Amino acid sequence: MAQKAPMMLKTGNKGFTLIEVLVAAAVLSLGLVFIYEAFFISLDTFRYYSDYLNIAPKAEEILWLTQDSLIRTGVVYNMDQAGGSVINDSSGILLNFNIASSLVDDKYGLYEVGLNAVWKNGKRLRSTTRDSYVIRQIK
Repeated sequence: MAQKAPMMLKTGNKGFTLIEVLVAAAVLSLGLVFIYEAFFISLDTFRYYSDYLNIAPKAEEILWLTQDSLIRTGVVYNMDQAGGSVINDSSGILLNFNIASSLVDDKYGLYEVGLNAVWKNGKRLRSTTRDSYVIRQIK
């Protein structure tokens, strides 16, 4: 008895059409763009916080000197009356700052002291603001 050959099913063309390949390439390239964008945003954020951690102690020191001067003498400590520039010792970052104070409550001697610090990272200017309150007891 002769064996019958298995039937071959006709499935049509095998492979992808040009449209399917183009759509897959477009989806892949769009996904890569989003991944690169997220990477560069996170890298930029890392640089900001790295600089911030380097300048934060100097900014705190300037703010503390301002508060101490206001408590002791009633005069706001600042450089050149409008602010100043300081090079941070640990990082070499040039920190430009402005100090402002305002009397909030005359009865209790409550002052608001604000520090705005600006530094340059590459071509970008970065900034941070610190605010605090000081009670100057009038005797």
